[in-house]
This record gives sequence, structure tokens and C-alpha cells, in this order.
Amino acid sequence: MKATSRLTTPRAWPGHLRSLIMAYSPAILLWTLAGCSQQVQPSTLAGANAIRGAEPEATGIEMCGTLKLPGHWPGTDISLGGLSAAGWDNDEQVLYLVSDRGRLHVTRPVFDGDKLTDLEMLDSAPLLDTHGNPLRGKDVDAESLVVLHANDGTPGNSELLVGFEQDHRLQSFMPDGQPVGDPLRPQGVQGASANAAMEALAEIPGLGIIAGLESPPEGADDKVTRLFTIDDQQQWHYPLSSAVGSALTDMAPLPTRPEEPPAALMLERAYAPPHPLVISLSKAELLAPPNTRVTRITRLSSSEGWRLDNMEGLAALPNSRFLMVSDDNFSVLQRSLVTCFRLAGS
Repeated sequence: MKATSRLTTPRAWPGHLRSLIMAYSPAILLWTLAGCSQQVQPSTLAGANAIRGAEPEATGIEMCGTLKLPGHWPGTDISLGGLSAAGWDNDEQVLYLVSDRGRLHVTRPVFDGDKLTDLEMLDSAPLLDTHGNPLRGKDVDAESLVVLHANDGTPGNSELLVGFEQDHRLQSFMPDGQPVGDPLRPQGVQGASANAAMEALAEIPGLGIIAGLESPPEGADDKVTRLFTIDDQQQWHYPLSSAVGSALTDMAPLPTRPEEPPAALMLERAYAPPHPLVISLSKAELLAPPNTRVTRITRLSSSEGWRLDNMEGLAALPNSRFLMVSDDNFSVLQRSLVTCFRLAGS
């Protein structure tokens, strides 16, 4: 789901104005970036405070680099906006990014020592229907992603399980965008609103693939959303953070010892103007259903000097690193970011 604002987001404007803006948005974007590099650029979440030498502190995590992505991949007309999910393929050593306009990007993060310095573009393809046509309309809104067979030591067998909003479903794809099998419609999505469904998706050792609803489903407590196995065998209650407007946007597996319960790193975004934009990271231990034990790790707020954006994607990489990806809503006022961090002490 996009973080929406009546001031900045075309979806919230009157129909005729929205149509006009969306029709001209590629030209507006290119005009805005004229004279600027069309390459991946180093950036920061620290905002203006970093320029003054007073970088805000991020307790609980250690930053290892942020990149700002261009509006289009260099030398192409392929848009690089609306990034809503990320997934790491350890066998192929690539990072998949999926757009909420139904496009899959294959990239490779580049590190200099421990610092993220670049993101190489390897391939890009539209997600296709069973007739070989690009997804359209309500079918296109891809919001979550997990890479299947990503760590089995067999290159070339990866599939991408993608979660969609509007038409709530899970669908597997090959890396070239071809669909695999029939869509899956878990019962756990029942009661979710059209634009706040399976925003989070992760494969958790010992449990399988877990989906999380962005916002509480109908009939639930207004600060408690739902996690569930996609085979509909187990469900958990996940209490959202206290930030006004907080919503679950992704999750990633956390390593645990055999005697510990399975756990996930949870990414939340709170966007409710005039309240500050807040990005929260928490550890959720999945106990006997429906119980969870949640430990808040960090809270980054625009009111404390962080220049944040609409963080929607989260991927776990080797060496205890995570990548967090933002959805720019195809707005010239926002940024597509890839941020690297570690949990403190890892």
C-alpha cells in the first residue's frame, strides 16, 4: 500500500486532475531530474542534521550505507518507482525488487567492505498473466515478495512468490515474469481492506511462509494486525507500534537458536499527517498461536532529523545485513532508496 497524502499523492486528487498528472508524470519526472545524474547515488537517511555534523542516532541498528535510485534505469525508459518489496536470492547472489505496477527488477548490491556502494541493474521484466500479457488493472498491485528455493544450493531453480493487493492473492513467477501454477488465496486475508492486505511476506525457518496484513482486518483491535501461515494452519496477533498511523509493510527472518521460538524482523511505517513520518523495526517471536512476543528495536522519526521515505521492502542478506527499500509513489517529492543496516551487536 502506498503512504497517501491529499497534498502529495496523485491517487488522492480529483479524477480529472489525477488523470492529467499521471499522463504527464514521466515527462515531469525527467524534467525534474534534468541535469542530475541518472545513476545510483550515495545518499543518507540522516537529513539536514548530518550536514551540520549532528547526525541523529539510531539506537538498536548500525547503518551500512544508503543509495538513492534514479527515476529510470540508465539508458532505458524503464521506470524505477513504486518499489514495494525486496527479496534476496542467496544461490544467485541477486536482489529482486518488485514494483506495485507489476514489474520485477533483478539487481545486485555492491559492497565496499561492509558499506553498500552501488546497485547493479541486471534485468527487468513485467509480471505476466497466463496468456503472456503484462498484468493490468486490479491484478497489478504487487506488494510483497519471498524468493523460493533461494538457499538450497541449486542455481537456476528460483521462483518468486508475490503477494498482491486489490485482488488479494499469492502468485509464483519465474525471474523473467512468467507465472507458475495457480494463484493461492489464503483464508488469513479475510477481512483485509482492498489496499491493506498481504504487505509482508517471509519464509520463517520451522514455520514456512508467513504473511502479514498491513493493517488490522475487519473486527480486530485497531492496533493489532494478523500474521498467518499461507497454508492457513496457524495465525498470530501482531501489535503495531504506538506511532500514529503505523502499518506493517514487510518482515524478514531472524536467526534463532534451537531452543528459541521462530522470529522475524518487522518493518512498520507510520504516515498520518500532521504527525511525523516514523519507521519502526521490531523483533517478533512467534509463540504458540495466537501469541507473539514483540521487542521494539528502533524508531526513526522525521521529527528527530531523519529524512525518511515510504519504507515498504525488507530483505535479509548474509553477514547479518538487511536492506530496506522505499516506495516513492512515483512522486517527484519522494525518493526510491535502498538502505543497509545491521542489528546492533549482530
